Amino acid sequence: RRQEAERAAEAVMGALIAAARLNEPCPTNLRLAEIAKLPSPEHASKIVCALRDEGRIDVQFNDHVGRVVTIRASGLSTRALRAV
Repeated sequence: RRQEAERAAEAVMGALIAAARLNEPCPTNLRLAEIAKLPSPEHASKIVCALRDEGRIDVQFNDHVGRVVTIRASGLSTRALRAV
C-alpha cells in the first residue's frame, strides 16, 4: 500500500514537473487523478497538499490566475491561466 502511495505521488509530481517545464497551466485535480490512476480528484488534491507540506512544491491559488505550482528543486512554475 505504501508503494502504491509513493507511485501515485511520483506520478503527480511528474505531471507537475512536465507542466512547469512546458510552461503549461497546472493540471486540474481531475487530470492529475487520471494521470496517476487515482480513484478521485480529492486523492490528487491530498497528494498536492502532501507534496507542498514536504517542501517539494509551492502552491499559489487565486480566482484570477488559478493554481500555480512552483517546483522547488528547479524553480520552474506552471503558467497562470491568465495574466492579472
